[in-house]
Amino acid sequence: MDNRSEPEPDLCVVPGVPRDYANSHPTQALLVIEVSDSTLEYDRTAKAAAYARNGIPEYWILNVRGRVLEVLTRPGPHGYAFKTVFPEQGRIRSDVFPTLTIAVAELLP
Repeated sequence: MDNRSEPEPDLCVVPGVPRDYANSHPTQALLVIEVSDSTLEYDRTAKAAAYARNGIPEYWILNVRGRVLEVLTRPGPHGYAFKTVFPEQGRIRSDVFPTLTIAVAELLP
């Protein structure tokens, strides 16, 4: 991340294999996931802006209270261009991992 922020995501999918990071932390991410309950507004605003500004291609907010998955894609300097909301009964296919399909219900606690 840049010098303006260092958010700590709940889950981060990075390229490579574990030994690539034996001596340093990853410098890029393919997908960042936040499990959001009490921090929903912060995750939608400040964290989304930071992730988009740093070119994270896909950002998922697992909205626990709303029982939905919010998927933000196409990052740019002013935020993400697209937001899609998947209901608890829905299935998500990631733009970053197009062969992966996940039931939203399996992600929710």
